[in-house]
Amino acid sequence: MYDIYGNVYEWCLDRYDKDFYKKFPTDKPTLNPVLLPDNKRFSNVARGGSWLDEAADCRSARRIHSTKEWIKYDPQRPQSIWWLTNWDVVGFRVVRAVNEQENLKNLKSKITKESD
Repeated sequence: MYDIYGNVYEWCLDRYDKDFYKKFPTDKPTLNPVLLPDNKRFSNVARGGSWLDEAADCRSARRIHSTKEWIKYDPQRPQSIWWLTNWDVVGFRVVRAVNEQENLKNLKSKITKESD
């Protein structure tokens, strides 16, 4: 976990819903709490905090949501269907699970150039 927080927010697979975690019990661990993506470009979760944030906000529980305003940071707009390649506070990590969650197997992006 060394040096993982505070550099850039990590763009995540899951959709943002401010009330999503309220659906789970607070007295025991919850496995696989992922709100699966759909064909909307926004709002996705970005986690972890960035170099612009206070130290207390650089933690894995820190979540913010993407907005349409973020698209102005994409230098390839309108050609790009991906994300914010020119914004220095959001990034991503490429990872592969040892055992893939059943609900994530063969998951592919549904984002197109026409997506909102």
